[in-house]
Amino acid sequence: MSLTRQIAWNTIIQTAGKVIGVFLGILTVAIMTRYLGQEGFGEYTTIIAFLQFFSVIADLGLYLVLTNEIARPNVDLNHTLNNFFTLRFCAAIFFLVLVSSLVWIFPYPLMIKYGVIINSFSIFFILLVQILTSLFQKELKMDKVAIAEIIGKIVFLSLTLGAVFFKMSLLAILLASVTGAFINFLIVSVSSLKYTKLALEFDFPFWRKIIKKSWPVAVSSLFVLVYFKADTIILSLYKSQSEVGLYGAAYKVLEVLATFPALFMGLVSPVLARTHSEKNMDRFERVFQKSFDFLIMMSWPTVIGTIILAKPMMVLVGGRDFAAAGPILQILIIATGIIFLSHLVGYSVIAIEKQKQMVKFYIIAAISAFAAYIIFIPIYSYFGAAIITLLAETFIFVAGLSIVLKSTHIKISLKNFGKSLFASLIMALFLYFLAGLNLFITIIGGGLIYFAVLYLVKGISKEMISEIFRLNKSGANIINE
Repeated sequence: MSLTRQIAWNTIIQTAGKVIGVFLGILTVAIMTRYLGQEGFGEYTTIIAFLQFFSVIADLGLYLVLTNEIARPNVDLNHTLNNFFTLRFCAAIFFLVLVSSLVWIFPYPLMIKYGVIINSFSIFFILLVQILTSLFQKELKMDKVAIAEIIGKIVFLSLTLGAVFFKMSLLAILLASVTGAFINFLIVSVSSLKYTKLALEFDFPFWRKIIKKSWPVAVSSLFVLVYFKADTIILSLYKSQSEVGLYGAAYKVLEVLATFPALFMGLVSPVLARTHSEKNMDRFERVFQKSFDFLIMMSWPTVIGTIILAKPMMVLVGGRDFAAAGPILQILIIATGIIFLSHLVGYSVIAIEKQKQMVKFYIIAAISAFAAYIIFIPIYSYFGAAIITLLAETFIFVAGLSIVLKSTHIKISLKNFGKSLFASLIMALFLYFLAGLNLFITIIGGGLIYFAVLYLVKGISKEMISEIFRLNKSGANIINE
């Protein structure tokens, strides 16, 4: 198989795997919300948010650095991978001890405290899988990772169904999560033996070099997580677990939708990086504009459609007990639209090697958001959390965009921005009058109307679609060269 075909195949597999994984994740959440109710799902949400908040300490920004390191020519793969893996393993162990100790300081019920300790092992295995994923990216064997993830999620789903059938507690569901993560890690680690001799290595001078490269990423990730997850933790400290459950269910929709622009930018980012390194700014501007148009084309109907259909969507995701999360989703979906464009800006900042300039903005966003959460969540509950999240995402997007525009001197056309908005408003009329129909029929009908209107106003063309898909081929050529 040619290298171009290998890259195309890996892209397809990775995308398909992510889509299947997202579907299995949504199905599992739907089962949990209906079984646990608002309060029980609130406890689950608190546990996950607590663990994710502190997991950045174990991350250390190692994944991105390793991905670049093992792509270099004449690299000692075994030495490099094993030291990164060992450093991550030690950091993950420290993470387990840290969260298992810290959780007892917080005024949570025992169910949450025990849940944090149990599910910390799930995060432990996920952190190890992430490091090994870099190896499969290098070898263009992402099908191994995709299959392992799907099997792990099927195990999680199956054991969750078992826990529900036997009317077991939240802790049993968390054990199911740990088991699924362990199966995922086991498959990935065994598969890695074909390409490397996985072992623990302690080359401390090499570790210092790693940390020197990874710390800016780690610091940025830390502050991103402050404004991205601190809302749920603070909400859990001031409000009931039922309110946390409603917010967590709406937030889950945001997290699911945010995976798709990340997949798209995974295809585009190599092109942006190469064109900038070659100082081919005309090509950089054209790729940025096409990507901007595509993400706008997807974000407007997502935002406006969800605002109209928020309540039935939350009933579909969580059951009738979570219909009250509809207004929360209406706010968070606007933040999701911003996140669509933030992915383009964030990857572009990395492509032009200006990520250190973003650190100060992440710090400002984190400190401001944290202070605002403390002030407004006790008063406005999850609505305050949602609005502050929206403002923080908007600030980061504007800051990143200003860096890209100032550094590259490119210009962005907003012509298709207006056309996509117009087509979305026409779609909104259809959704408003037919919102009482079956949700899937309504969404499909609304999508068809949106793209039909967008085509009529020349907001989308055959050439644009062809150009977007050619980005994948361009990425392949970059690596091939």
